[in-house]
Amino acid sequence: MLTFLSKIYSYFAVKRKKDFDSGKIPVVGLSIPVFSVGNISAGGTGKTPFTIMLAKFLKDCGHRPAVVGRGYRRKSRGEVVVSDGKSILCDAETGGDEMLLVAQAAKVPVIAHDKKYIGALSAEKMFGIDCLIIDDGFQHRYLARDIDIVLIDRNTLDNPHVWPKGRLREPIEFIAEADIIVCPEELTGTRVHAPLLSVEKFVNNDILKISTKITAKDPYYLQTAKKISADLPGEKVIAFSGLGQPDKFEKTLADTGFRLEKHFIFKDHYNYSKQDIIKISKYASDRNIKIITTTEKDAVKIKKFGNVFDSMIRECIVCPIETEISEGRQAFEKRILSAFD
Repeated sequence: MLTFLSKIYSYFAVKRKKDFDSGKIPVVGLSIPVFSVGNISAGGTGKTPFTIMLAKFLKDCGHRPAVVGRGYRRKSRGEVVVSDGKSILCDAETGGDEMLLVAQAAKVPVIAHDKKYIGALSAEKMFGIDCLIIDDGFQHRYLARDIDIVLIDRNTLDNPHVWPKGRLREPIEFIAEADIIVCPEELTGTRVHAPLLSVEKFVNNDILKISTKITAKDPYYLQTAKKISADLPGEKVIAFSGLGQPDKFEKTLADTGFRLEKHFIFKDHYNYSKQDIIKISKYASDRNIKIITTTEKDAVKIKKFGNVFDSMIRECIVCPIETEISEGRQAFEKRILSAFD
């Protein structure tokens, strides 16, 4: 049954692509370069940290990027200006956790819009930008892109079937539309992950392939944003997160040196209530564990509950991460900057 449903889903995905390619459905173009950071599967593949890395790189090169995304699971509708590049103009519930995180980390204009191509037009008009990054844009064919960046991960390759049989949003062969394919470094190198080879037949020589790694940055206190000065590695911690792949957060904690006592796992993009934070804090208090930790993506939604941690005499520590290009950096930078030629 799942195979049959996947074939139906694939049929409509192929038909939709043909309608865009033929011009039956019109595509909006901007007067500035557009970079799409996306994937072909559902769930977390690291798009947000990659988007932040790309925005910072463009800024370092003297460009003026903005970011547009849907603002998944936000409680608002339509267009929301999350940041003008100088100030944060809304909270996570209004703009979406990932969009708020991008705005805080990259310090660029950010717009959340249900129809991303309209948000892109607004960004071009509102801000003095010279390029635009569309977050989760590979399937958003309404907006013309100069460079399509597609992230793939182990889970995608291990189950390369279209939904609902697998995690793919569209047939795997659509990856041939990418300009840059990004793989985590553990799938490349001298020990290439076997299913990755099955993708190679869809990848021509014009598609740049790079590998990346996620590295843990210095933890900081939720309330003050001050970096941790004390020697905390080895401390027991209670963790909580709402991620597509929570196991990656556990790896970050291990890399940071924390000993994980318990991980409260919530669904991706979860909107926390005060009762959730009380429950987590009480669990830590009952076991005399003083440190509670979470991700930057979750932190933007729970800072307003900081008084709960204070009342329980618990410290909430944020463990940030960043994306680094481990193989192909020079080629990647050259390809990105070629969009301005």
